[in-house]
Amino acid sequence: MKNIKSLYSYRQYKQIELENIKNNVAYFGKMSDFNDPEEGMVFTQLLHNGYDNFEPLDVLKAGFQLYNKFKPIKLTPLWFVSDMKDALKENNGWEAFVKLSKITEKLKIYRDNLHVLCLSPLDNNSLMWAHYADGHKGYCLEYELNKNSMPKDLSSIPINYTNTTKIYSCTDLIFNPDEVIARLCFTKKTEWSYEEERRIILTNGNPERKFDDKFKLISVTCGTKTPNKSEVHEICKKKNLRCYEVRNMNVYGLKKVEIDPHTGRQMRE
Repeated sequence: MKNIKSLYSYRQYKQIELENIKNNVAYFGKMSDFNDPEEGMVFTQLLHNGYDNFEPLDVLKAGFQLYNKFKPIKLTPLWFVSDMKDALKENNGWEAFVKLSKITEKLKIYRDNLHVLCLSPLDNNSLMWAHYADGHKGYCLEYELNKNSMPKDLSSIPINYTNTTKIYSCTDLIFNPDEVIARLCFTKKTEWSYEEERRIILTNGNPERKFDDKFKLISVTCGTKTPNKSEVHEICKKKNLRCYEVRNMNVYGLKKVEIDPHTGRQMRE
Protein backbone atom coordinates (compact mmCIF):
# COMPACT_ATOMS: atom_id res chain seq x y z
CA MET A 1 0.00 0.00 0.00
CA LYS A 2 1.40 3.39 -0.99
CA ASN A 3 0.38 4.96 2.34
CA ILE A 4 2.46 2.45 4.30
CA LYS A 5 6.03 3.59 4.74
CA SER A 6 9.06 1.88 6.28
CA LEU A 7 11.41 4.03 8.35
CA TYR A 8 14.57 2.91 10.11
CA SER A 9 16.20 3.54 13.48
CA TYR A 10 19.87 2.73 14.08
CA ARG A 11 20.38 1.55 17.66
CA GLN A 12 23.35 0.78 19.90
CA TYR A 13 24.22 -2.72 21.01
CA LYS A 14 22.51 -2.80 24.39
CA GLN A 15 20.52 -5.52 26.09
CA ILE A 16 17.73 -3.03 26.80
CA GLU A 17 17.21 -2.66 23.05
CA LEU A 18 16.57 -6.39 22.74
CA GLU A 19 14.30 -6.31 25.79
CA ASN A 20 12.23 -3.56 24.18
CA ILE A 21 11.74 -5.74 21.11
CA LYS A 22 10.73 -8.68 23.28
CA ASN A 23 8.23 -6.48 25.13
CA ASN A 24 6.74 -4.98 21.95
CA VAL A 25 7.73 -1.41 22.80
CA ALA A 26 9.64 1.41 21.12
CA TYR A 27 11.78 3.75 23.21
CA PHE A 28 11.56 7.50 22.54
CA GLY A 29 14.62 9.47 23.69
CA LYS A 30 14.58 12.99 25.16
CA MET A 31 15.75 15.76 22.87
CA SER A 32 18.06 17.08 25.59
CA ASP A 33 20.11 13.88 25.16
CA PHE A 34 20.65 14.31 21.40
CA ASN A 35 24.15 14.70 19.98
CA ASP A 36 23.80 18.02 18.11
CA PRO A 37 24.01 21.08 20.41
CA GLU A 38 23.05 23.40 17.55
CA GLU A 39 19.62 21.89 16.93
CA GLY A 40 16.84 24.40 16.52
CA MET A 41 19.03 27.43 15.88
CA VAL A 42 16.13 29.66 16.84
CA PHE A 43 16.62 31.26 20.20
CA THR A 44 20.38 31.76 20.12
CA GLN A 45 19.46 35.17 21.52
CA LEU A 46 16.44 36.32 23.47
CA LEU A 47 13.29 36.98 21.48
CA HIS A 48 13.79 40.14 19.40
CA ASN A 49 11.86 43.07 20.86
CA GLY A 50 10.05 44.10 17.72
CA TYR A 51 6.48 44.14 16.42
CA ASP A 52 7.37 44.29 12.70
CA ASN A 53 6.60 47.98 12.11
CA PHE A 54 3.17 47.74 13.72
CA GLU A 55 2.10 49.58 16.83
CA PRO A 56 2.70 47.16 19.76
CA LEU A 57 -0.75 47.69 21.28
CA ASP A 58 -2.43 46.95 17.92
CA VAL A 59 -0.47 43.69 17.67
CA LEU A 60 -1.30 42.72 21.25
CA LYS A 61 -5.01 43.44 20.79
CA ALA A 62 -5.20 41.43 17.55
CA GLY A 63 -3.21 38.61 19.12
CA PHE A 64 -5.46 38.44 22.17
CA GLN A 65 -8.51 38.09 19.93
CA LEU A 66 -6.74 35.36 17.97
CA TYR A 67 -5.90 33.32 21.06
CA ASN A 68 -9.48 33.43 22.28
CA LYS A 69 -10.24 31.15 19.31
CA PHE A 70 -6.84 29.47 18.90
CA LYS A 71 -6.84 25.73 18.24
CA PRO A 72 -3.43 24.28 19.11
CA ILE A 73 -1.74 21.61 17.00
CA LYS A 74 -0.57 18.33 18.54
CA LEU A 75 2.83 19.73 19.43
CA THR A 76 1.57 22.88 21.13
CA PRO A 77 2.20 22.67 24.90
CA LEU A 78 -0.91 22.66 27.08
CA TRP A 79 0.22 25.82 28.85
CA PHE A 80 0.97 27.78 25.68
CA VAL A 81 -2.42 29.38 25.00
CA SER A 82 -3.00 30.55 28.58
CA ASP A 83 0.52 32.01 28.79
CA MET A 84 0.08 33.81 25.48
CA LYS A 85 -3.25 35.31 26.55
CA ASP A 86 -1.67 36.49 29.79
CA ALA A 87 1.13 38.23 27.86
CA LEU A 88 -1.17 39.72 25.23
CA LYS A 89 -3.54 41.35 27.70
CA GLU A 90 -0.76 43.73 28.75
CA ASN A 91 -1.27 47.39 27.86
CA ASN A 92 2.45 47.99 27.49
CA GLY A 93 4.57 46.62 24.62
CA TRP A 94 7.65 46.19 26.80
CA GLU A 95 5.81 44.33 29.56
CA ALA A 96 4.30 42.02 26.92
CA PHE A 97 7.78 41.45 25.43
CA VAL A 98 9.14 40.38 28.82
CA LYS A 99 6.36 37.80 29.19
CA LEU A 100 6.77 36.61 25.58
CA SER A 101 10.49 36.14 26.21
CA LYS A 102 9.67 33.94 29.18
CA ILE A 103 7.44 31.86 26.89
CA THR A 104 10.39 31.31 24.52
CA GLU A 105 12.46 30.08 27.45
CA LYS A 106 9.66 27.70 28.46
CA LEU A 107 9.53 26.46 24.86
CA LYS A 108 13.23 25.53 25.08
CA ILE A 109 12.54 23.49 28.22
CA TYR A 110 9.49 21.94 26.54
CA ARG A 111 11.66 21.02 23.51
CA ASP A 112 14.35 19.44 25.68
CA ASN A 113 11.78 17.19 27.36
CA LEU A 114 9.99 15.97 24.23
CA HIS A 115 10.20 12.23 23.63
CA VAL A 116 11.32 11.55 20.08
CA LEU A 117 12.09 8.58 17.84
CA CYS A 118 14.59 9.55 15.12
CA LEU A 119 14.05 7.67 11.87
CA SER A 120 15.36 7.64 8.32
CA PRO A 121 14.28 6.05 5.02
CA LEU A 122 17.88 4.79 4.67
CA ASP A 123 18.19 1.15 5.75
CA ASN A 124 21.92 0.57 5.18
CA ASN A 125 23.94 3.76 5.52
CA SER A 126 27.55 3.28 6.61
CA LEU A 127 27.81 6.65 8.40
CA MET A 128 24.63 6.00 10.36
CA TRP A 129 25.83 2.52 11.30
CA ALA A 130 29.01 4.16 12.60
CA HIS A 131 27.39 7.13 14.39
CA TYR A 132 24.28 5.60 15.91
CA ALA A 133 24.76 1.82 15.95
CA ASP A 134 27.89 1.63 18.09
CA GLY A 135 30.36 1.40 15.21
CA HIS A 136 28.39 -1.30 13.32
CA LYS A 137 27.92 -3.36 16.51
CA GLY A 138 24.26 -2.47 16.97
CA TYR A 139 21.00 -2.90 15.11
CA CYS A 140 18.78 -1.21 12.56
CA LEU A 141 15.09 -1.48 13.38
CA GLU A 142 12.47 -1.17 10.65
CA TYR A 143 9.19 0.46 11.65
CA GLU A 144 6.07 0.50 9.53
CA LEU A 145 3.86 3.60 9.62
CA ASN A 146 0.67 4.52 7.84
CA LYS A 147 1.33 8.18 7.03
CA ASN A 148 -2.36 8.87 6.39
CA SER A 149 -3.56 7.24 9.60
CA MET A 150 -1.15 8.17 12.38
CA PRO A 151 -2.12 7.25 15.95
CA LYS A 152 -3.44 10.18 17.98
CA ASP A 153 -0.45 10.18 20.33
CA LEU A 154 2.16 10.31 17.55
CA SER A 155 3.21 13.11 15.20
CA SER A 156 5.49 12.52 12.22
CA ILE A 157 7.59 15.52 11.15
CA PRO A 158 10.49 15.69 8.64
CA ILE A 159 13.63 17.56 9.62
CA ASN A 160 14.36 20.87 7.90
CA TYR A 161 18.05 21.32 7.08
CA THR A 162 19.48 24.85 6.95
CA ASN A 163 22.54 26.84 7.96
CA THR A 164 20.51 30.01 8.51
CA THR A 165 19.97 31.09 12.10
CA LYS A 166 16.61 32.79 12.51
CA ILE A 167 15.70 35.13 15.34
CA TYR A 168 11.96 35.63 15.71
CA SER A 169 10.18 38.85 16.62
CA CYS A 170 7.27 39.22 19.00
CA THR A 171 4.92 39.32 16.01
CA ASP A 172 6.33 36.01 14.71
CA LEU A 173 5.75 34.26 18.01
CA ILE A 174 2.22 35.65 18.36
CA PHE A 175 0.92 34.92 14.86
CA ASN A 176 3.12 32.02 13.70
CA PRO A 177 3.66 29.86 16.79
CA ASP A 178 3.49 26.62 14.77
CA GLU A 179 6.45 27.78 12.67
CA VAL A 180 8.45 28.75 15.75
CA ILE A 181 7.81 25.42 17.48
CA ALA A 182 8.58 23.45 14.30
CA ARG A 183 11.79 25.42 13.82
CA LEU A 184 12.81 24.79 17.39
CA CYS A 185 12.12 21.04 17.30
CA PHE A 186 12.82 20.04 13.71
CA THR A 187 15.75 22.06 12.38
CA LYS A 188 19.34 20.86 11.92
CA LYS A 189 22.36 22.11 10.00
CA THR A 190 22.75 21.01 6.38
CA GLU A 191 25.76 18.83 7.23
CA TRP A 192 23.26 16.37 8.73
CA SER A 193 21.08 16.24 5.63
CA TYR A 194 22.48 12.89 4.48
CA GLU A 195 20.36 11.28 7.21
CA GLU A 196 17.05 12.39 5.61
CA GLU A 197 15.69 12.33 9.14
CA ARG A 198 12.03 12.16 10.09
CA ARG A 199 11.03 12.44 13.72
CA ILE A 200 8.16 10.72 15.45
CA ILE A 201 7.05 12.67 18.52
CA LEU A 202 5.29 10.84 21.34
CA THR A 203 2.90 13.48 22.65
CA ASN A 204 1.54 11.67 25.72
CA GLY A 205 4.65 12.38 27.83
CA ASN A 206 5.81 8.76 28.09
CA PRO A 207 9.24 7.49 26.95
CA GLU A 208 7.88 4.17 25.67
CA ARG A 209 5.03 3.09 23.41
CA LYS A 210 3.56 -0.29 22.57
CA PHE A 211 3.39 -1.36 18.93
CA ASP A 212 0.01 -1.60 17.22
CA ASP A 213 -1.45 -1.90 13.71
CA LYS A 214 -0.61 1.73 12.88
CA PHE A 215 2.89 1.69 14.32
CA LYS A 216 4.78 -1.58 14.36
CA LEU A 217 8.20 -3.15 14.15
CA ILE A 218 8.62 -5.45 11.15
CA SER A 219 12.35 -6.27 10.93
CA VAL A 220 15.70 -6.21 12.70
CA THR A 221 19.05 -5.89 10.92
CA CYS A 222 22.36 -6.78 12.58
CA GLY A 223 25.47 -4.76 11.73
CA THR A 224 28.72 -6.21 10.45
CA LYS A 225 30.11 -6.39 14.01
CA THR A 226 26.96 -7.20 16.00
CA PRO A 227 27.77 -9.87 18.63
CA ASN A 228 25.37 -12.67 19.58
CA LYS A 229 23.48 -12.54 16.30
CA SER A 230 21.90 -15.86 17.20
CA GLU A 231 20.03 -14.08 20.02
CA VAL A 232 18.59 -11.64 17.49
CA HIS A 233 17.62 -14.55 15.23
CA GLU A 234 15.77 -16.19 18.12
CA ILE A 235 13.88 -13.00 18.96
CA CYS A 236 12.89 -12.50 15.31
CA LYS A 237 11.66 -16.09 15.16
CA LYS A 238 9.51 -15.71 18.27
CA LYS A 239 8.15 -12.27 17.32
CA ASN A 240 7.61 -13.17 13.66
CA LEU A 241 9.95 -10.41 12.46
CA ARG A 242 12.03 -10.40 9.32
CA CYS A 243 15.73 -10.73 10.03
CA TYR A 244 18.68 -9.25 8.11
CA GLU A 245 22.43 -8.95 8.42
CA VAL A 246 24.84 -6.50 6.83
CA ARG A 247 27.88 -8.07 5.18
CA ASN A 248 31.10 -6.21 4.37
CA MET A 249 31.76 -6.84 0.68
CA ASN A 250 35.04 -4.84 0.76
CA VAL A 251 35.35 -2.79 -2.45
CA TYR A 252 31.66 -3.45 -3.14
CA GLY A 253 30.60 -1.81 0.14
CA LEU A 254 27.97 -3.02 2.58
CA LYS A 255 25.34 -5.51 1.49
CA LYS A 256 22.14 -6.21 3.39
CA VAL A 257 21.00 -9.84 3.18
CA GLU A 258 17.93 -11.56 4.58
CA ILE A 259 18.47 -14.30 7.16
CA ASP A 260 16.24 -17.24 7.98
CA PRO A 261 15.87 -16.81 11.76
CA HIS A 262 15.16 -20.54 12.16
CA THR A 263 18.51 -21.61 10.68
CA GLY A 264 20.64 -18.47 10.90
CA ARG A 265 21.53 -18.86 7.24
CA GLN A 266 21.18 -16.44 4.38
CA MET A 267 17.98 -16.85 2.41
CA ARG A 268 18.09 -17.19 -1.35
CA GLU A 269 17.67 -13.96 -3.24
